[in-house]
Amino acid sequence: MQAQNKPTRLLITPHITAALIAILLCSGCASTHRDKALDAPGAPAAAVVIQKFGTISDFILYKIDDHNRPVGFAKRFELLPGKHSLVVGLNEGLYRAEKMRIEFQAKAGETYEINAEMKSKIFSGTWHAWVTEVSTGNRFDGVITNRSKHDAS
Repeated sequence: MQAQNKPTRLLITPHITAALIAILLCSGCASTHRDKALDAPGAPAAAVVIQKFGTISDFILYKIDDHNRPVGFAKRFELLPGKHSLVVGLNEGLYRAEKMRIEFQAKAGETYEINAEMKSKIFSGTWHAWVTEVSTGNRFDGVITNRSKHDAS
């Protein structure tokens, strides 16, 4: 008499599902997006840009240098030194404010923080975004964009 091969069933409970989702979500929490050009021989030290507002918040980092923000939960970006631009927007449910473009000159080895704040809430939309050079405190303020080609989401 031959033994029958029964298919093995994997039992996934709600606890296991929740744990797997948490692992997947947190795996990108501390991740860094690094410009591949920094890996070339003789490349300069990176300029580090850190997003200070949450990846899931009222504020959205849409673009870095006219490219869509890399997919994932990265809040740290290593870029080549030089001129950079960021497009930040505000999203409060049904209300979507104009986006702001922030331009700054990044220095090798320097750290920059992207910040945003609401000055009032509920459809009034008074908000601002800026980049701060950490070592000097220099602030580069965002300017409202006019929905031009570099700003389309």
